[in-house]
Amino acid sequence: MSQVNQKKKLWCKKAVFQNQGSDLQLLLTAALAQFKKAGQRKELIFGTNEARLISYFREEKGALYGIMLSYEKGRNQLILPEDDEAETLSVEQVAPPLAEDGKRREFLDGVLYFLVHRNHVLTIQSSALRSAQFEQHLAWLLEKAGGFKGNALALADQISSATREKICKSHAKEIWIDAPLVSAQPDTSGMPVSASQQADTFALSGVGMAWLKSVLPKGMSQHLKFEDALDANLECTLRVRYNRSSTDKGHALLDNLALALRHVDDADTVIQLAGGGTVKGDEIKLTKDLSIQTLNGIINPDDAFGKMHTWLADSIRDKLIDP
Repeated sequence: MSQVNQKKKLWCKKAVFQNQGSDLQLLLTAALAQFKKAGQRKELIFGTNEARLISYFREEKGALYGIMLSYEKGRNQLILPEDDEAETLSVEQVAPPLAEDGKRREFLDGVLYFLVHRNHVLTIQSSALRSAQFEQHLAWLLEKAGGFKGNALALADQISSATREKICKSHAKEIWIDAPLVSAQPDTSGMPVSASQQADTFALSGVGMAWLKSVLPKGMSQHLKFEDALDANLECTLRVRYNRSSTDKGHALLDNLALALRHVDDADTVIQLAGGGTVKGDEIKLTKDLSIQTLNGIINPDDAFGKMHTWLADSIRDKLIDP
């Protein structure tokens, strides 16, 4: 067994509700108290064998901590023998081990660790289970618990108070947004795939492709092979600026656009300020690299929760985020 510290990215988001005054911590705590059994909290994804649920939770130090899991029922795991001298490697299937209690085990697709304090939401996520899926599951769980009709939930990226003040004080003059032309969802089977296989298996997406489709004449994008860009390292750049001067409303629009770009995941952003200086993408979104204890690559939840709480308390104390 190997126990080491690994760098994990912490994401800080804010629960935003359609109904003003809603408190995610209170709502989620009540829902989890109502559904004490894991089966009651299990969300089955329509049309698939996939399921997701909050498998573990606890309240401590004024916050709610938990672990969300996703898996596909009945799926085997693919493995390969590590043999650097072999010319080819054969992929094998491994079924989940049988348990003495007779209950079936499942291989996990994704794990997400979370902390909720009022409407602050901190997550350490995996490639297969991200904040978007967590947001969807929370909405499903709260609706199932009742009392959520007519309400809606979104987990919005937070921006530090200092960065917000910097943009509003100096004003944005020019915004550069760089994004990949196309992207495809990762293959969860574990098999290596080529760009052409990705294009055949998954629907292509991407901020850059969406931009081009919006400006191309109707129907022309259907004749372009966007899948060829998967291995081509092609990017798109969107530039928004004013030449010599702008109106007060124009300045306000550009500032609000700069602040709103923290919600765009698949793009790199640079904001040139009218008063001099720049704000880069990693300053727009509130994230932090934490050194977390792991055992054989698996996160130690207690260490993760403790460091998440410390970061939140320090950020509120230092006025990086609002209480």
